Amino acid sequence: MKRIAFFGRLTLRKILTALIGAASFLFGSCPWVIMESSMMYGPGPEPREPLEHISGTVMGNEGPVKGFWVSILCDHSHNYYTFTNQSGNFSFYFMDEWSIHEDGSYTLFFQDVDGPLNGEYKSQTVQWCSGSGPLEIVLEPID
Repeated sequence: MKRIAFFGRLTLRKILTALIGAASFLFGSCPWVIMESSMMYGPGPEPREPLEHISGTVMGNEGPVKGFWVSILCDHSHNYYTFTNQSGNFSFYFMDEWSIHEDGSYTLFFQDVDGPLNGEYKSQTVQWCSGSGPLEIVLEPID
C-alpha cells in the first residue's frame, strides 16, 4: 500500500511539474500576455518642458558635418557632450535646476574627433547665452 501511494505521489509530482513548465513557457513569452506599463500601473507622469534647450547646426566647407563632438564646459563635476547627427544638428536638454548655469551663459566646445572621416576641422569654442536661439557654427578646415 505504501508503495502504491509513493508511486502515485511521484506520478502526480511529475505531471504538475510538466504542467507548470508548459504554462511558464506558453504564457511567459506570448506577446498577448505582455501588457504595457501604462495598462498595469496607470498613466505615467505628464511630459514636461526642458528648463533650458541648447541646439544648433555645425557646417563645414561642403555642408553639414556629421559626427562632430560638441560638449558643454562646466565648472562642476557634470560634463555634457553629444555628437552631431547626419544633418549636422545637435541638442542639449536640461531638465533639472542643478544643471543650469546661474547666469544663463554656457561655453560650448566643438572638436573633430573622427579625423579625416568627415573632413578635418579646427576646434572651436563658442559662448551661448540663455534665450539666444539655435547656433550655426561654421568650422574652419585644417590646411
